[in-house]
Amino acid sequence: MIVSAGLNETFEWASPIGIGSNCSIKLSEIILKQNPKRLIFVGSMGLYDKSKELFSIYEFNKACNIELSALDDLAYTPLKFDEIPNLNSSNFICKNYEYAKKMHEKYGLIGENMECFSFFSTARYFNIKASAILIATNYCDEFAHDEYLKNTKKANELLENYLEDKGLL
Repeated sequence: MIVSAGLNETFEWASPIGIGSNCSIKLSEIILKQNPKRLIFVGSMGLYDKSKELFSIYEFNKACNIELSALDDLAYTPLKFDEIPNLNSSNFICKNYEYAKKMHEKYGLIGENMECFSFFSTARYFNIKASAILIATNYCDEFAHDEYLKNTKKANELLENYLEDKGLL
């Protein structure tokens, strides 16, 4: 089963689950009603590393939740990660490239997506195999939101083509 956040990332072939950490509620409802054997989340991501190209497509099988304040030693988490994955997830979008660059350098993160930590946590709770296929729509800098809005339509088309080429649609 393919799911997406909805709003600007709506597809006729994907069930919308909501934006940010709220997606876990709708995803749980879908799982309980439809009992999918596999989940694929599709959507967008912002890049922490400007050496990566916009409209690049990445596949992930887990995400972490590291807040920017951790870079300044202002926060910690009791969550334990065996290894830090390449994808960060937060309800807040980073719009400071210096912090984005530090997230990449310190933790090896490629970028961020608002839903994936909750998506993967929910799938893991229900013991369902899950993956995410994300397309880079913007860099995490002061232009992040405007760049995202400008690039979403093209990104959605490229993402659909990618899924067709992989035989997922």
